[in-house]
Amino acid sequence: LLLNFPNITNIKKFAILNKNEEKLLKEINKLTLIVKSKPNTSLSPYTIKEGKIGVRIPTNKILLKILKDIKTPIISTSCNKSGKQSCLTALSAEKIFGKDIIILKEEEKLSGTPSTIIEIKENKIKLIRQGDISINEIKNTLEN
Repeated sequence: LLLNFPNITNIKKFAILNKNEEKLLKEINKLTLIVKSKPNTSLSPYTIKEGKIGVRIPTNKILLKILKDIKTPIISTSCNKSGKQSCLTALSAEKIFGKDIIILKEEEKLSGTPSTIIEIKENKIKLIRQGDISINEIKNTLEN
């Protein structure tokens, strides 16, 4: 389960970031990074696997405001049922999941492509899930 944070400062309260991870989070949107969790963190054990957590800084302005106000990360998943396509609008999510879920409604259609998920291990990029961001874009960002 990935965790949404409003900024890198808040991520550092729960995770240990190296300079490459920090650079990617600053410069690329729609990217989820698997990073080392700080020991003895207050995060739910369900969000930590093998001492690592998935972190992302979302671009949605409403979600960013909520994250800044509550001062704690929010767990997020793709908006779909397992093995099915992602919902691209709030209306399609309500049709599938019902009205008992919280949906940040926006008029525009979502991209439908999930975030790219990577982990940097021993200075190598491990692709976990391909999304909108290509490995070449990630490599170019790190080289510059």
